[in-house]
Amino acid sequence: MTPNQHLVQSYVYEGVSGLDRYPDHEDMLFDPDDLDRGAFRSSRDGRASPEAESPLRADVHTGYYDGVSGLRLPYLDERGEHTFNVPNPEMPFDIHAFMLNQVGWYLATGGTKLSDDPCLADALDMSDCAFYDRASFKPSFPLGPAR
Repeated sequence: MTPNQHLVQSYVYEGVSGLDRYPDHEDMLFDPDDLDRGAFRSSRDGRASPEAESPLRADVHTGYYDGVSGLRLPYLDERGEHTFNVPNPEMPFDIHAFMLNQVGWYLATGGTKLSDDPCLADALDMSDCAFYDRASFKPSFPLGPAR
């Protein structure tokens, strides 16, 4: 199945929770990427979100400076939400910190690395991420014109 077919068949494009496409998950949208690895619970009643057996996490290598492009659909709210917000460490999985770190890591590596490691949700300084050493990290791209 193509990524597009996956999104169509799971009603992600539709994005209307009230249509109740998942009878066991009334008034909830589908989570195609499961970035939180099943940690999401509804703030209304504690239910888990409907998820695929295999997350979508669509990537394509661009062939341009070892770049990668990807699509990530963070599950922020069971009825749909269009942007991540300020980190909230009280969440079981802080999807907001995860997204800030994921986007930051992608940009810091010049668009060559897209990580879905759950450590990205643990701390804004990424101190729990084994792949990141703050002391030795150097961006893989020039920071600007030489002066």
